[in-house]
Amino acid sequence: MLLHCTIHSPTKYNGCLSPREETEQLQPTTAMSEPTPSSTQQLTAPTQDAPLTSPLEKCRAIDNVINAYLNHVNTTNYSAPELEKEHAAIMGWRNAFCRELHRASRYVQQRLYVFHTLLDAGVESGPEPHRSWFKTLLPQYRDTLCALDVFERKLRYAVADKPYFALPDLGRYDGNMSYCRRNSTVARICWLQERDFAHEPRFPNRGRNRYTSENWSWAPSGQPQVLPVEMHWLIGSTDELQLPLNAEWTAIFQLVGALTNLEWRSLGEFRDTLVDQGLMNRDPMTRAGDFTQPATDEAVRSGCTECLVCGDVFADTSAQGTEPAVRMVCGHYIGERCLQAWVDEFLLDAAHDDVTCPHCRTCLIIGSYPQELQAKIQEYVAYLRSDQTLDEQVDEFLLDAKKEDLKGCYGPEVGIMLEKLDQRWTEASRLLSSIDGLMGISDEEPGEEPDEE
Repeated sequence: MLLHCTIHSPTKYNGCLSPREETEQLQPTTAMSEPTPSSTQQLTAPTQDAPLTSPLEKCRAIDNVINAYLNHVNTTNYSAPELEKEHAAIMGWRNAFCRELHRASRYVQQRLYVFHTLLDAGVESGPEPHRSWFKTLLPQYRDTLCALDVFERKLRYAVADKPYFALPDLGRYDGNMSYCRRNSTVARICWLQERDFAHEPRFPNRGRNRYTSENWSWAPSGQPQVLPVEMHWLIGSTDELQLPLNAEWTAIFQLVGALTNLEWRSLGEFRDTLVDQGLMNRDPMTRAGDFTQPATDEAVRSGCTECLVCGDVFADTSAQGTEPAVRMVCGHYIGERCLQAWVDEFLLDAAHDDVTCPHCRTCLIIGSYPQELQAKIQEYVAYLRSDQTLDEQVDEFLLDAKKEDLKGCYGPEVGIMLEKLDQRWTEASRLLSSIDGLMGISDEEPGEEPDEE
């Protein structure tokens, strides 16, 4: 059954919606086809006989039509031309729904502005209008768009005669979470663009955290200054709508954004939580002894008798050619003076939290955490950085993204990439939950929204 409608172009009146636009009708431009075998009713679009007086009513009308369609459509026996026509009609309805949602958002914001202006002036105007828009209606309409995107994707691949692959099941679409994860994904692209422009490696060769706060363009307001114009379509909106792009990119933003955010923020969030609990000091780590244990006798007993960096013999004396040994959280031994010199290099770049083991590149800030957490946090961080090949594949995919890809079909390699990312997210979440349990905090999503600079 074919769905097709047009929405007349809005007429502007002094920069606002005109009265004609406010009462504009959704008009079916072609007759509906006969119901499919699975259909039990004919779907109809709102007409002049049922005037829609606000964008909110138009959104509700389109939502009802799309849900009725999805509940009854069956394209099993459709020919190729019928599938193509059906897909074009669905895209028409999707675009119409998105336009009406944007108009409804402006309508709600205008009403709220008037309400709060009157309230500030001391004029009582009743309860705040449109509270259900944010709490109930907008999440419901996002769900409808996501369901339509899933079906649209099946038709898109059928029309193109391309192999169809399933996307990971990510649960219900959450607008706020998706906004944060989309921002993190685009911030990663900005970071990659800047690293490439400066001819710097994408994987820092000193083992530091891959992403650093000083060059992290998380807020959408700053991302257009970094990305080329042809990639601006990736940037999330700054309003409350947070509508999905299509089924594939919903999965990409959710998984890539979540994992990128974990690697960028997790160690800092652990530390913030422990500081709040009084279990850690917030002061920067500037001395090797802040995150290591004295271990001269232990190193010698284990057969490690000299520093692998300078060759000095391990001894708790001041004799020339000797120095005390310390054990880092990774288990390696090193001369205390050599490690301090290594730490000082990081301090020159104000990267005190990025200090790593000179041998294996383990992040040594973990050594300042309570003893009972160190092994779990070390396992967690190591896991996040355990598949550089997958990270490189994701990087290239993001940098090669083009807006016209939204209308095309991705190859099975993208499905494999998303499956690996889903497995990585599942395991990282499990490790994170075990750490949260030891820290005595509730099982929540890790913080998604950073402080905007």
